Amino acid sequence: MSCRSVTVMKDTFVPDIETESCTTNDSLEPESDQQHKEPKPRRSFLGKLLRRRIPIIKWLPSYKKNYLINDAIAGITVGLTVVPQSMGFAALAGLTP
Repeated sequence: MSCRSVTVMKDTFVPDIETESCTTNDSLEPESDQQHKEPKPRRSFLGKLLRRRIPIIKWLPSYKKNYLINDAIAGITVGLTVVPQSMGFAALAGLTP
């Protein structure tokens, strides 16, 4: 078995059976132009940072309006449950609500 018959990721080291040395597999990539994808547009550092820190930026563009009513009902329900519960726990702890 030679290195050329092994499919591996780019820039990984594959031992060459015939010479017993390590080589990169740049020569192992498919030569077909169909497999080459267009490079993704580069995003700015600030854009990447905002997408990581503020998750709504990622999913808001694909949010379905059909979910809005259900999400609003869920938010109101949680608010009406958690606020009195936290006030009760604060009273048990001796804090003012």
